[in-house]
Amino acid sequence: MIALLHDERMAAKRLICTRSAVQRALPLVFFVGFGYKVFSNSAPSVPTPIGGQLINEHCRFQLEATKLGRDVVFQVTVLEKRERRGTKLYAETECSDPYHFLIQFIIREAESFEEVLDKFKRQLVYRGFSPLRFRVRTHDKTTGYDRWAEWVNIDINEYPDFGPAGREPLR
Repeated sequence: MIALLHDERMAAKRLICTRSAVQRALPLVFFVGFGYKVFSNSAPSVPTPIGGQLINEHCRFQLEATKLGRDVVFQVTVLEKRERRGTKLYAETECSDPYHFLIQFIIREAESFEEVLDKFKRQLVYRGFSPLRFRVRTHDKTTGYDRWAEWVNIDINEYPDFGPAGREPLR
């Protein structure tokens, strides 16, 4: 009985050591509703094979929006999932405001970055935010570092009748 307990403990220790070694070597991948969320200590362009699919970081962008007099800067990582049928983009971010503990924004199966940005802006407007501007993180070939591009203003009039934020308040 004691030998069995000792063997079980050793097996558990080996499993824990194996998991920590794997976690150090590969990016951590968590399953989140629609797909995967990748957290990595290594370079963001390292592909993560899962079930025959490859998931890479496509790009990152920041979007500044305002709600209830408070400016919020969302940092969104766009993931690229490659399958046989082609490439799909996924993105996810979250925030809170005085009336809601947590607001999640999830974008699924977009064809291009412009579609991800458009879907995200529509979700923001629907939830009462007014998107102001955004910028994308790009690779600077001269220095070899990633840098944020200049802010690009967003025309809120693109979505005049979409959701409760786009309508005139009742008087």
